Amino acid sequence: PEDIPLDIVYEDGDILVVNKPAGMPIHPSLNNYRNSLANGLMYYFQQQGIPFVFRCTNRLDRDTSGLTVIAKHMVSSSILSGMGVRHEIEREYLAIVRGAITPPSGTIDAPLARAGSSLIERKVDFENGERAVTHYKVLSEPSDTSQKNGHSLVSLILETGRTHQIRVHLKYIGHPLVGDYLYNPDMEFIQRQALHSHRLRFSHPITGEQMEFTAELPEDMKNSRLYGVELDSISGRIAQQLYQNAHISVNGFEKVQMPDSFFDVAVGNVPFGDFKVVDKRYDKYHWLIHDYFFGKTLDKVRPGGIVAFITSKGTMDKENSA
Repeated sequence: PEDIPLDIVYEDGDILVVNKPAGMPIHPSLNNYRNSLANGLMYYFQQQGIPFVFRCTNRLDRDTSGLTVIAKHMVSSSILSGMGVRHEIEREYLAIVRGAITPPSGTIDAPLARAGSSLIERKVDFENGERAVTHYKVLSEPSDTSQKNGHSLVSLILETGRTHQIRVHLKYIGHPLVGDYLYNPDMEFIQRQALHSHRLRFSHPITGEQMEFTAELPEDMKNSRLYGVELDSISGRIAQQLYQNAHISVNGFEKVQMPDSFFDVAVGNVPFGDFKVVDKRYDKYHWLIHDYFFGKTLDKVRPGGIVAFITSKGTMDKENSA
């Protein structure tokens, strides 16, 4: 057991959800017996006088950050394992790759196997590999104004859970993770693989309650590239001139696809008028366009972030009949 700081996102009598930092192994291994998540949890429960056996449901690589689920007893562990086999645990990862993936969304269905005699490295192997399926969607890609960085932020959902699946699949399509010492040692912007377990969604193994957890990008992934907000044309063009090293995509605000709590800062003009909101997530509220603009922005900016709007006189006086 070791006294290691833990970011515990959720805990009850059956499960524990932890936001693991990069650089922390899930459990001790040969020649690496310290600083693991298992060590930290053993200490955490030891201090409470509670017996504990480490049972991790979704194992993350040492340098992958983000959410992982730990079962606190054999029953929840067995149920969660079965849910994993039946693909009933939805796992979304965020990754940063160099270049723009084409097409911007799709499925990678390529079997994986060991690479030669290596105990660690994996490769795509259509003859001897086990089936591996990854669904991806580009959230933001390089624009003409951001070629200095030239990276894309990608959302990935695992249908299977093979060792190094995302890392090998992204390399296979020609867009490996930046910072991946094994498959793409490109350390220009980040010193570890730019991969983060962003969202977990599953039914509670005991109560059946629908559970969903998210963890925002850690600082090293935020700093590994500069992204701007997808803005309307006027604000976007101003931002492109002011922040020439940032990624500024000029689109209608309803096209923003970044995850919630992603941005540190959002800047833009507030539109007004009786415009229809064309965003399925929000149109159920029957908001006027400026209410929608505020609501969506507050969702996209992290807690403690900054929101600045330019608005016309009288915009905020308009009533929302909903």
